[in-house]
Amino acid sequence: MTTIQGFKSDALAKAFAAAIGGRTQPLFLELARVSGLPGTRINVAVAQALATAGDMVETHIAAARAASHRGRLRDAVVALRKAIDIAPTSPDAHAIIGMLECETGRGDEGLARLALAHKLEPNGIHPYEAARLSGLQGDHAAFDRSMVLVKRLTPALPRLHLELRHAGWWRDRARMEAIRAEAPSLGPPFAPIFEHVALSYLGDRPASVGAAALTAVMAHVNVRFASMLRQILVELHAAAGDSDSAMRWLSEAQRHVLYDVPWLELCPLLVPLRGRTDFAAILQDVRGRSTAVWAP
Repeated sequence: MTTIQGFKSDALAKAFAAAIGGRTQPLFLELARVSGLPGTRINVAVAQALATAGDMVETHIAAARAASHRGRLRDAVVALRKAIDIAPTSPDAHAIIGMLECETGRGDEGLARLALAHKLEPNGIHPYEAARLSGLQGDHAAFDRSMVLVKRLTPALPRLHLELRHAGWWRDRARMEAIRAEAPSLGPPFAPIFEHVALSYLGDRPASVGAAALTAVMAHVNVRFASMLRQILVELHAAAGDSDSAMRWLSEAQRHVLYDVPWLELCPLLVPLRGRTDFAAILQDVRGRSTAVWAP
């Protein structure tokens, strides 16, 4: 466990350790990392760390993660820039910035940053975002190449999450059946969620079945993770041809903390939505929100 001198309780030390985490994981786990811990406790721990250990790179990485979980990506970037000032070769700081760059539409910069992070820590930093962007673009061969290393370096849950969505984006039944065959190894509660969502993507069950499985989770995760779940709900309803329900979920995601520009621009399931004026307005808003993250 990572601790710093001066914490007044084990609970704060544990919260700080959770906010730092271990090796940087895919965005899926970055968002879910501390969902089981009260946000106030983590914020208090990070504030105390900033006051008493502001010269530690881990402090600013923790501050960045805590800010990201609250949807404050601008604050996260400020903290990560400070972390890199302290430790220019920190693979975690570069990796998290790279993931945020990819998410906010700065794909070239993000992939370059992630390549640097992987060079600094080859056994800990993986091409998850490269795989995601390849999947969104329909470059399945590049997706599969990236997933070889992702499979070696990441736990089953984030890997299967990405494979599930990639198969769903392209309505690839063969890939989806392979995911369904592996998903039971996740155990409860994730195995049944994967099953419901997979079948909803394929149209073998109504979108409402997958939606019910996901909405039951939302009350138990941080706001950024919940926003990602809303993106899946958009996809399920769009796949079912229910554009109005898809737009309702997209509007809700946008009202919270949606930053995922490449998903809005590239996800093939969103093609029927892109001609709508309400979709165009949301895309413009998310682009502006994402650009503001990187203001000097």
